Amino acid sequence: MNAKDALTEFRSFIDSKGKSTEQLSPSEAINLMLDLYSTARADNCDLEADGDSLLFQWGTYDWGNGKNFEYNITRQFIFPTKFKDEEEEWEEDTIWQLSLTLKFQPLDKFEGLKGNQWCDSPDDVSGFRKFIESHESTKLASEEQPTVVELEYNQQ
Repeated sequence: MNAKDALTEFRSFIDSKGKSTEQLSPSEAINLMLDLYSTARADNCDLEADGDSLLFQWGTYDWGNGKNFEYNITRQFIFPTKFKDEEEEWEEDTIWQLSLTLKFQPLDKFEGLKGNQWCDSPDDVSGFRKFIESHESTKLASEEQPTVVELEYNQQ
């Protein structure tokens, strides 16, 4: 898979499983991202330098639209991009993130929960999956319905 096509690839993967992005549960969101990561690596990223990795993160945030508890799985790609101006051409690494975020009402039970965990290789997915499944944020989020599910692909 080409990292530049990650959003399209992930949407197709979700569709192939008969799921809808807007109606994913926390476990479905995590499992879909982990399953695609395990089976389709980014061929234009330096895999030895963590150019294709996963980030699980959780916490209550207010980004200007009110507080939400956010339960997120993100796939981060680092790949070379060519740039050109009037005088020269050059290549730099760029970071893109495919981010799947489930937002919940900021209930008291989510208060104080905040953190993240990285997974740098498909060899580590089994342990990463166990970490997520047993995490308190997963248990608590699974008891609620998300108010919104966002799937984004952005340059960092």
